[in-house]
Amino acid sequence: DYRLETLQEDLKLSPAQQRYFDIFADRVRALGDDMMRERERARTPGLTQPTTPQQLDHLIDVTRNRMTALEDIAASAKTLYENLNAEQKLLADSRVSTLAPLLGGTAGNSGVPDPMRQKPPAGSLGRGPRERDGGPPQ
Repeated sequence: DYRLETLQEDLKLSPAQQRYFDIFADRVRALGDDMMRERERARTPGLTQPTTPQQLDHLIDVTRNRMTALEDIAASAKTLYENLNAEQKLLADSRVSTLAPLLGGTAGNSGVPDPMRQKPPAGSLGRGPRERDGGPPQ
């Protein structure tokens, strides 16, 4: 990814530091690849609609896997950071936010379609029919 490559170039890493950066970058890329695969899987309709329990179990699995990947990224980032000089640390501190999209900055997308995030029908303002008419919610 361009952001990782730019960070790598700007840090001007020594050969010893490069080894730690490579581990960090590989883990970031692996998470990004997993997220892309999950998005693609969610976009590909299956033969049957998963049940609510199946969708929830899948969401839990995806979230658990993502958390493990983020913990691995954090551990490798800390090791890299410990091996940077003061100037490199300042640069890394200012750039971490640019990596957020690679680290799950779109974490709201679990890969499971969320009908609650879909645009409500025109004129409904997202309310059910009785609420729209002023009646009590159903």
